[in-house]
Amino acid sequence: MKNKEHEIQNAICKYLDMRKVCYWAVPNGGSRKGGAIEGARLKKTGVKSGVPDITVVYDGMYYGLEVKRPATDKHPKGYLTQSQKDMHEQIRKVGGSVATVYSVADVILWLNTEVMYEVKL
Repeated sequence: MKNKEHEIQNAICKYLDMRKVCYWAVPNGGSRKGGAIEGARLKKTGVKSGVPDITVVYDGMYYGLEVKRPATDKHPKGYLTQSQKDMHEQIRKVGGSVATVYSVADVILWLNTEVMYEVKL
């Protein structure tokens, strides 16, 4: 994860902790010691490309949060890879929900509209 995304994810985790939301990070990205051998071993044990950065479970429902870098004067906003798009589609097909977020404000809006709204129905 790029540094800006890392900072945003840290802030999101602090917010989710404050709200006492059940969540965990999925450390699928980055480089690992062991190279291709380690990658093959992880794949055999269930690591999948494209899984959202943060898993949230709320009222028995799965929600994924994909954290991306916001746009700046120097850089465009982060984008989803094809493997992320494919995984997000698979999650939605089985009834889960996935949101791409660029800030804590996005998470606040998402949690207070989509998540809380679905639970109240």
